[in-house]
Amino acid sequence: NNKAYNFFQVTNDKLGMAQVQGNLGKVYVENDNLVLAEEKYLEALELNKSIKNLEIEIQNLNNLGNLYLLIGEYDKSLEFLFKALAVAEIIGNLTTVHQVYKNLSAVYFELNEIEDAIYYRDLSFEVENSILDIEKTKAIAEIETKYKTEKKEKQILVLKLEKESIAKEKLEEEQKTRMTLLISSAVLGLII
Repeated sequence: NNKAYNFFQVTNDKLGMAQVQGNLGKVYVENDNLVLAEEKYLEALELNKSIKNLEIEIQNLNNLGNLYLLIGEYDKSLEFLFKALAVAEIIGNLTTVHQVYKNLSAVYFELNEIEDAIYYRDLSFEVENSILDIEKTKAIAEIETKYKTEKKEKQILVLKLEKESIAKEKLEEEQKTRMTLLISSAVLGLII
């Protein structure tokens, strides 16, 4: 990942640099190297703040909150989680709000502040239900749109077939009329 970071650094791509640092932080957490994880998360956070990328900034804040929860620094954990929550609420990122509420519940549980733990757990459930409702509403809207589109396509096909049928009937009528005129002319020509 140093190669990736160096590439982004040479191209002055701060977003790329921040993503690399954030990913390295996750790897260090998985490998229980929490000191390096903290360093990488903090670097990613500063880079994202400098480019004002709020979406990834809240991920960095949430990751730091989780990291401090893991190492038992609950005050720091709460500090970063509440910062993540504030930004997530400002930009309307319900998925992160849900994650932060779950994390806040875990911190308060570790602090043995059960009332607060339950409060944030319940908020987490409420937001999760809201997310599911939004997803269901989107899915229903997509199905309705697909149904209406298919219905219109069928109507267009029916109209096209009707138009072709009418045109065919008209052509057959014209051909019958010509044939009748031709036969009538031939019969008249024979009679005369």
